[in-house]
Amino acid sequence: ANEDWPELLSASQKVIDREPNEDELITAIFYKSKALFELERYEDCSAALNELADYKIGSDQRFEINTLLASSEANLEKYEIAMSYLESMENRGDFADYAPRIRLQIGNIYELREDEAMAMDTYRKLAGDFPDSLAAKEAWYNVGKILIRDLSESEAAQEAFDMVKEGSATTNAPWFVEAGIKSVQIDSMTARIEKIDE
Repeated sequence: ANEDWPELLSASQKVIDREPNEDELITAIFYKSKALFELERYEDCSAALNELADYKIGSDQRFEINTLLASSEANLEKYEIAMSYLESMENRGDFADYAPRIRLQIGNIYELREDEAMAMDTYRKLAGDFPDSLAAKEAWYNVGKILIRDLSESEAAQEAFDMVKEGSATTNAPWFVEAGIKSVQIDSMTARIEKIDE
């Protein structure tokens, strides 16, 4: 959905200026940060989110805040800082439910850093550890996307795209649909190449 980010930014700032209660303030700062992130104002986004560092925040919201912080810092090419926000959650029990999504983010940051080997390694481990999670499916999609850049890896890429369809978790996310399309495209491409080779 194409949200109106400037509008969200000004609306959340109005709430902050009213000096609301703590819960509302935390939510308003989070929405302000999200709008700043979508507007590619990563420095401002990180600064706003860092205002929430000392508040007592439940693990659901803290997960959202930390992953947004990590994405912001990664977009500023501060990869070590980005990783630290994710790793701080990775080994804590209260974030156990988020483990697959945290690992997916770590893989994304390796990709941003153009470390494709580490990214694929992270994605494959995630898929092995949490095979039924949606994050595992997205991880397989990302593996396929990296492999397809090298035509000699098209078969491995197709296998990765096919793994997206395994298991029971489903989504209508664009990458889920795209994985199916790419698998078919590789199929017809392979058939064409075999014909040429005959």
